[in-house]
Amino acid sequence: MKYCMSVIFYAAFGKGISPEKIGGAEQGCIKTQCVLEKNRYKVIRLDKPVLNGNKLKYFIKVFFTWLKLIFLLLKNRKSVLHIAGFYRKVLYIEFLMIKTAKILGHKVIYEIRNGGMIEDYNKRNNFYHCCLAKTFASSNMILCQGKEYIPFVEKISGKASFWYPNYLMDTFLDERNRHKHLSDNIGLVFFGRIVPAKNIGVMISILHLLREKGICCHLDLIGGYSEEYYYELKGQMENNGLDDSSVKFWGRMTMEKFYPILQKDHFFVFPSTEEREGHSNSLTEAIGCGLVSVVSSAGFNRSIVGCDELVVDGTDPAKYAEIIYGIIKSNRFEKLSAAACERIEKNFTESIVSKKLLEVYNSL
Repeated sequence: MKYCMSVIFYAAFGKGISPEKIGGAEQGCIKTQCVLEKNRYKVIRLDKPVLNGNKLKYFIKVFFTWLKLIFLLLKNRKSVLHIAGFYRKVLYIEFLMIKTAKILGHKVIYEIRNGGMIEDYNKRNNFYHCCLAKTFASSNMILCQGKEYIPFVEKISGKASFWYPNYLMDTFLDERNRHKHLSDNIGLVFFGRIVPAKNIGVMISILHLLREKGICCHLDLIGGYSEEYYYELKGQMENNGLDDSSVKFWGRMTMEKFYPILQKDHFFVFPSTEEREGHSNSLTEAIGCGLVSVVSSAGFNRSIVGCDELVVDGTDPAKYAEIIYGIIKSNRFEKLSAAACERIEKNFTESIVSKKLLEVYNSL
């Protein structure tokens, strides 16, 4: 195959990460690789080192990854370096890689992944501020996962940036029936990492409050979890009079296997307070499946959902329950479900988002 360009892609692809910790960041990087390869770009993967407790081993990995980058840059003289940036503590490593590429005559795309960048920036010192600004200024192109970052990038670096959100592959939408109706048993669902930062306990409380209001409903939890957290949640269920028929733990499953569950469910509940919540893949997939998503204001949730009525500041279960109850009683579920599907189709599909990505590459 004749390639139009070679890309050295430094990103988190999941190497060295336990399966239950692999999330939207890794999935997003893999999607980017797929889009580039489908459009005749030769992608040379360079895995981001992972800190698994031993700092010395981590820094050794970082050093050898940097040496490997130099080798790849010298071997592929006309390649572009694409960095999926996670800034924070690894900003200095990313900046070193960018400067290395620039010295060797390569162009660089810096893609800002995950959330919390602005909050983190405000907590740090002037040296960090200067390094982040120079990271942006040294890059040829900057991609922002959230629209919220575009004015921030320009403010601190004077550099223009482009919106590059997470998205659904076109085949995902083509293969799924997303027309939903309410049933006698309302399904709440969450799929993703079952961890405390996603506030699974809040979801259980929401279910309990809805049942107290006379709503027949259940909660499906799909994703990996630790044994310790599982028993903590089971204790909360018992305290609220909920059994296994009310809250079901499905464990880790592929979308192909758990999609039939989503077909029967109605509301995606997402009261996350994840410190680095960015553009959640689960949220995008839930909206794409026609689920009405009631979310916290963490990360880019508000701009993804595009409906302030469905966004809650904080984690008060009563507020989430009230929104869901109001939608059911006012018979607006089908309208909101259809609007969710339309929002995905107009903003967060492979054909729309990949076009923006390819325009950035073509400009280089």
